[in-house]
Amino acid sequence: MKNRNVAASFGLAFSAVALCGLVMAPGHALAEGSAPASQKDETVYVHTTADGTVTSEDVTTILKNPDGASELSDSSTLSDIEGKDDVTHTENGSSIVWNAEGNDVTYTGTATGEAPVSVRISYTLDGSSIDPSQLASKSGRVTIRYDFENHSIATATVNGASQTIYTPFTCITALMFDGKDFKNVEVENGKVVNDGDDVIVAGYAMPGLKQSLGSMADDADVPDHFTVTADVTDFELKSSMTIVTAGLMSDIDTESLGFSNLDDASALTDAMGQLIDGSSTLASGLEEMASNSKQLEAGVSGMQEGAQAISNGLYALAGDDGLGKLNSGARRFYDGISLISTSAGELKAKLSDAKEKLALLPAADPFAAAQTILDNHKDALGNDYEALKQAMATGSTMYGLVAGLSQGLDDAIVSLDGLSAKLDEAKQSASDLAAGANDAIDGARGLAYAASELEDGAAQLTIAMPKLTEAMQAAADGSKQLTEGMRAFNDQGVSQLVDTLRNDYGGLLDRMNALSDAAKSYTNFGGITPGTTGSVKFVIETDGITKD
Repeated sequence: MKNRNVAASFGLAFSAVALCGLVMAPGHALAEGSAPASQKDETVYVHTTADGTVTSEDVTTILKNPDGASELSDSSTLSDIEGKDDVTHTENGSSIVWNAEGNDVTYTGTATGEAPVSVRISYTLDGSSIDPSQLASKSGRVTIRYDFENHSIATATVNGASQTIYTPFTCITALMFDGKDFKNVEVENGKVVNDGDDVIVAGYAMPGLKQSLGSMADDADVPDHFTVTADVTDFELKSSMTIVTAGLMSDIDTESLGFSNLDDASALTDAMGQLIDGSSTLASGLEEMASNSKQLEAGVSGMQEGAQAISNGLYALAGDDGLGKLNSGARRFYDGISLISTSAGELKAKLSDAKEKLALLPAADPFAAAQTILDNHKDALGNDYEALKQAMATGSTMYGLVAGLSQGLDDAIVSLDGLSAKLDEAKQSASDLAAGANDAIDGARGLAYAASELEDGAAQLTIAMPKLTEAMQAAADGSKQLTEGMRAFNDQGVSQLVDTLRNDYGGLLDRMNALSDAAKSYTNFGGITPGTTGSVKFVIETDGITKD
C-alpha cells in the first residue's frame, strides 16, 4: 500500500530549523490565590456538511489538577463557556478562574477562530461530478475524494535561508459502508478492511508537508488527500470522522537517520589538507636533495682524484724518494676528504629534515574512513558513488606512495653514516701523516692500501652519483605531480563530497528539526495559561448522505 511508501519517505525527507511565530494565545496574569492547571487537553469538534462546509466548532477542555488546588486559573478565547457537573467560574476578558475544589475541571465552549485544517469533499458518479444531495439511492461507480488544506504556517531557516513550513498535521479519516451495497472498494492513500458485512476505510493525509519539504519531497509520496472508489448499489453513506493531530510528528529523531557523521566530513577535509601540505613539503625537500646531490657528485669526483694521488704518492714513498709528494698528496687528500665530509653532513641534515616532515603526514590512511562515509550514503549519492569510490582508491594509492618514501630516506641516511665514518678515519690518518711525515714511512704502505680502497669506492660512487642525482630529481618531479594530483582530487572529489553532505543533508536536518519543533509547539487552540502544558486534537465530524 502507498502508506508504507510514505512512511519510508518520511525517514529521508523531514527537515527545517528553529520554528518561530506559531499562533499562541497571549499570556495573562494569574488570579490572586489561584494556580494554573498542570495540563490542558483540548478536543475541537468541527461539524461539517457532506461537502466539508463547516457548520459549527465546539471545544471540550479538560484542566488537570494533580495538586488538588481549590481554584484553577485558565486562559481561553472560547465563547459560551460552560463547566461540566455544575462547576462554576468567573471570567475577566480571556482570563478565567474555576472553582475546582481540588478536582479536575471539564468545560465546553464555542470556538471563535477557524481550525488550522479544513477539508473539501467531492463526489463523482460514473466519472461525472455530482452534488452529495443528489447521490442518495444512486447506483454506479462512485468516487469520494477528501482534500485537506493546512492553514497553520510558520517560517524556518534552512541552509541559512528563510523558508515557509506548515505545522505537520496528520489527518486520519474513518468511513464505514454496507458490504452488500459497496463492492470492489479501492482506496488511494489508505487501507480497506472488509469483514463481509461492513467495509471500513481508513484514509490519511498530511496537508502542507510536501511544501514544507521543498525539493526534498520531489520523489516522496506525501499525500494531502485520499480517495475511495467503489461499485455502489442504492448509495447511502454514514457520517465520517477525521482525527487531526500534530502529535505524530513531535518526536522526529534526527540522530536515527545516520547523519551525525557530518563532523567527520570536516575531519576528512582537514586530513586532506594535511596530506597535501605534507606532500608539498616532501616535494620541496626532494628538490633540495637533488640540488645538493650535484654538489656531492663534484666532491666525490675530487675525493677520487685526491685518493688516487695519495695512493700513488704513498707507494712512491715506500721507496727511497717521495716524502715531498707525500706531504703534497696528504694535503690534497685532507682537503678533499674535508669537502666531501662537509657535503655528506649537509646532505644527511637535509635527508633527516625531509624524514621529519614526512612524519607530519597522517598516521593512518584517511581515505579508508572516507570509504565508510561513502558506503553509508551510497543511495543518496546515486551515480556519483562509483566515481567518488574510484577517487578514494586513487587517494589511498597516493598516500601509500608518499608514506613509502620514508624507508628510502632511512636507507640513504644509513649509507651516509657509513661513508662519514670512513671519511673520518681517512681524514684522521691524513692528519697524522701530515703532522709526522718523517715517521710515516712505516705506515705508508698500510695507508697506501687504504687509499687505494678508498679510491675504488670513490670510483664506484662517482659512477653511481649521476644515477642518484637523476633519481632524486625524478622523485622531486613525481612528488610535485603527486601534490597537484592530490589538490585536484581534493577539489573535484573530497570537497564535492563534503559539500554534498553539508548542503543536502544539512538542509534535510534543518527541515526535520523545524517540523518537529512546529509539532511540539502546537499545544493549544483556544488559549493557554503560562506554566501549563497543553495538547490539542481536532475531530471533524462530517454529515452522512442518507436516503429519504
